[in-house]
Amino acid sequence: MAVLDTEKNHFGQALLDAYPTLLSVALARLGNRADADDLIQKTYERALEHRDSFVGGNLGGWLVTILRNLHTDDVRSAQHRLTQAFEDLGSEAAAGAGFGDGPNQENQIFLSEVIRVLGGLGGQCRELLVLYAQGYRVREIAETLSLPMGTVGRKMGDCRLALSDNLKNAGV
Repeated sequence: MAVLDTEKNHFGQALLDAYPTLLSVALARLGNRADADDLIQKTYERALEHRDSFVGGNLGGWLVTILRNLHTDDVRSAQHRLTQAFEDLGSEAAAGAGFGDGPNQENQIFLSEVIRVLGGLGGQCRELLVLYAQGYRVREIAETLSLPMGTVGRKMGDCRLALSDNLKNAGV
C-alpha cells in the first residue's frame, strides 16, 4: 500500500512539475491565460483518467501530446458548430428567399451563390460574418471569440471587402 501511495505522489508531483511547459504550449495555442488554464485542467483530467496508458518515459511529452489533442478536438468541435450554424443560416435564408406565395427561383440562385462565396472565405472571416448575420453585435462577437473589439471591427471590415470582391469575381 505504501508503494502505491508513493507512486501516486510521484506521478502527481510530475504532473505539477510539467505545468510551466504545459502553460507555455497552451498560451502559444490560445493566447489567453484563462483558456490556457482550462486546457491544462482538461489535460490533467485526461492524464489521470488514462494514467495506466502511460508506460514510462517522458511524462512532459505525453502531457503535451494530450494537450495538443484536446486543443485540436476543441477546434474541430468549434469548426463543426460553425459549419452547422453556417448551414442553418443558409437554410433559413433560403426558406425566406421567396416573395409572395412561393420561393423565387432567382432569389434562391442568388442566395446559393452568396452562400458558396461566403463558404470560400477563410474560417475566421466566415465565423465573423456568420455571427454578424445571426444578429451579434461587434462587442458580442469580440466577447464570444475572446478578441479585442478593435480587432473584430477591423477584421469585419476586411472580411466584408473580401466578401464583396469575391461576389464581384463570381459575377453575383
